[in-house]
Amino acid sequence: MSYDHPNPTPVNPAEVQLRNKSICVFCGSSDDAPEQHRQEARDLAALFAEANCKLVYGGSTDGLMGVVSAEAHSLNVHVIGVRPVHFVAEKINTKCEYIPTQTLHERKKKMFDLSDAFVILPGGPGTMDEFFEVLTWKKIGLHDKPLFVVNVEGYYNPLLSLVDQMITHRYASEASRQLFLSVSSVKELAPFFTKS
Repeated sequence: MSYDHPNPTPVNPAEVQLRNKSICVFCGSSDDAPEQHRQEARDLAALFAEANCKLVYGGSTDGLMGVVSAEAHSLNVHVIGVRPVHFVAEKINTKCEYIPTQTLHERKKKMFDLSDAFVILPGGPGTMDEFFEVLTWKKIGLHDKPLFVVNVEGYYNPLLSLVDQMITHRYASEASRQLFLSVSSVKELAPFFTKS
């Protein structure tokens, strides 16, 4: 028995426009992130500013989370940080609208509810958890929100190969490739944020 979404919407600019929307960004919190990854985070914030989008993210000041939120704030983007209360207080971004949650599960659900689309920047296990949860929800038809993977410098090549492997061994259908769009840089997302 298959639980695949019967007809996932292809992620293309003709069908999807994200101007004036709330966009969730999942990304890493490591302060050792490469400069090119940091630049992609800054470019994404600039794209949000140009398109009058809100940024929804995990509320931290560390790593790419800190970079994208700081740049967005400097460009007058409305930033919403969602963060569990058990995380240390000094890591909370006090320059954004802060929404506390009791658990990580509640955090992911709140970020999902607040967002019209998702952008995955480089990150670690937490980012992968967030990506696969949103992907799985889309796969089984719980939502049809656009999902983008920014594969900067080939960072997510192993992830894309894993999806192909799942399809090859029939743990996922061919339609799984339509559930998200992989781009090599934030600049490739620009057509999704142009004026309609």
